[in-house]
Amino acid sequence: MGDYELIEVDRDGRVGIVRFNRPERLNAWTQEVGAEQLRAVAEFNADPGIAAIILTGNGRAFCSGADISMFRESIESGERTGERNPDTPRSSFAGDWIAACTEGKPVIAAINGACYGMGATMALPCDVRIAGHDARISFRFLRMGVTPELGSTHFLPRLVGLGRATEFVLTAQDIDAATALDAGLVTHVAPEGELMAVAHEVAAKIAEHPAPQIQSAKRMLQANAIEDDIGEVLELEGQLLDEAFATAEHAEAVAAFMEKREPRFYAD
Repeated sequence: MGDYELIEVDRDGRVGIVRFNRPERLNAWTQEVGAEQLRAVAEFNADPGIAAIILTGNGRAFCSGADISMFRESIESGERTGERNPDTPRSSFAGDWIAACTEGKPVIAAINGACYGMGATMALPCDVRIAGHDARISFRFLRMGVTPELGSTHFLPRLVGLGRATEFVLTAQDIDAATALDAGLVTHVAPEGELMAVAHEVAAKIAEHPAPQIQSAKRMLQANAIEDDIGEVLELEGQLLDEAFATAEHAEAVAAFMEKREPRFYAD
């Protein structure tokens, strides 16, 4: 892995770990953080030895949102006029991050402490979200006089329904771990001190399975969750199932079942 200044990157077996590492700023996000974040996930996605990725933060926060200094600088410079300058390209981070999560290897957001604004929306495209006991999630854009971003108005209603998504966004309330679990915003709440252990357990369960089939399953879930035409759903399922039947991984799974042993999808 490359050298990083604003994040930490590690690996544990077939699991890659990306940690935001600005604890003195509660892991506030900057464009430089985003560039390192995308590079680390891209390196893990390209590594055949990695099957799943955990995203978390060092210190007391997952990510407390965009660094406020970026807003102050843009206000003081007068560059924000409310009108779109066609000669100035938009930041590509939102699209790049969503693609990294939805098209790459499974990403698990292990949410420790503060997860506000952009931190909260960054977790939404991840495949699994696990809250620490002390997690506080807030879509606090209106509180900052701005509007939601990073695809959150698409992903949040898919996860919690339009009613709760609307409440969470319009109230900009802090959502504790229990409320997040009840709403379906997260799938687990880890006991105190066990967030990474729970995240590793989920990642390891994913990593047991063959990589091509993991990617196919992700592809179907992303496409079919919002597909109204059941014929299109069945067509994609049938296509990818036919491809899976022809793989060495399927043959190994059948052989393992017949021989009453665990399948060996990866070399030791």
